Amino acid sequence: MFILVCVSFIVIFLEFDLNFAATTTSPAIPDRYVSKPYQFFTDVEKARYKLDDEALIYLTMAIPNDIYNRVDSRESAKELWDELEKQFQGSKKSIQTKLNQSINAYEGFHAKEGETLLETYNRFNVILNDLRRNGMNKSESEINY
Repeated sequence: MFILVCVSFIVIFLEFDLNFAATTTSPAIPDRYVSKPYQFFTDVEKARYKLDDEALIYLTMAIPNDIYNRVDSRESAKELWDELEKQFQGSKKSIQTKLNQSINAYEGFHAKEGETLLETYNRFNVILNDLRRNGMNKSESEINY
């Protein structure tokens, strides 16, 4: 009887754990992924595994050591790529901050006293390139206005 109750409890616990949905007050439980042995992979899974492994190797070879030390725990190329993207681009808040700074520099642009026309033009191009890099494209009429 005790064993049956324990087994029933474990089955109920596992069913609860697998069917648990995150609410606004509880964190989401990540899906559990149990990898099967390579010998049981289908041909498509083997090809995908091989491509992911090659991509992971190429990505790790391409990044500098100081960056690699921050992302070396990633197990797939997708995870590594996502982490690198976050490391280099920053969060959505920092991207918005960069865009706002570029817009402010564009709107407040004026030539400095004693600056040549070429120097002014180069400074203006740097600001336009910052805007484009941050996703803000100005039309020719807006630039010339």
